[in-house]
Amino acid sequence: SLRMPFSIWYNWQEQGDDNSESEHKYGLIRYGSVDKDDEAIKKPAFEAIKEFNTLMSGYRFDKVISNHDGKFCFRFTNGKKIAYVAWTSGKEPAPYQLALTVGKWQSKQILGDSGEITAENGNPASLQLGPMPLIVWPVLK
Repeated sequence: SLRMPFSIWYNWQEQGDDNSESEHKYGLIRYGSVDKDDEAIKKPAFEAIKEFNTLMSGYRFDKVISNHDGKFCFRFTNGKKIAYVAWTSGKEPAPYQLALTVGKWQSKQILGDSGEITAENGNPASLQLGPMPLIVWPVLK
């Protein structure tokens, strides 16, 4: 419905506690959780989705910028504001070149560091992608 080429959400809660069954570990909260306010039940993926949803509140998927070589970059919009979300399917950091309009941009790795990028005329920004999404959006004046 948002014109996204794919979206995956497997399980809200783990399906069991048998460590030999990989399917038992796909949930965002731990198996047998009752108190949804208990921080101990939330897995890192829960926190990642929570942070992503907070940072991207109001943004809508606009288009795929790239989807090849295990590197993904999507553009989102919120009125006239834009944001890019990029990541790699690999476990190792991967270089990525993103064409940005001239000016100052901020970046935030989900569950990680923040930074600033200066986009210069005609030169794409050099980013390091990892498995956690990197969000890049212009610094508002």
